[in-house]
Amino acid sequence: AMNDARAYMIGKRLIEAGKSPDPAVIADPTADLKPLLKA
Repeated sequence: AMNDARAYMIGKRLIEAGKSPDPAVIADPTADLKPLLKA
């Protein structure tokens, strides 16, 4: 989430929710992370 406040906030919410998405998905800088919050 370096220099990407949106990705940082989504990552923070994922951690708080105890969710652990696939590392390949979160490693892709073009991936939309928001749908991971609903999964």
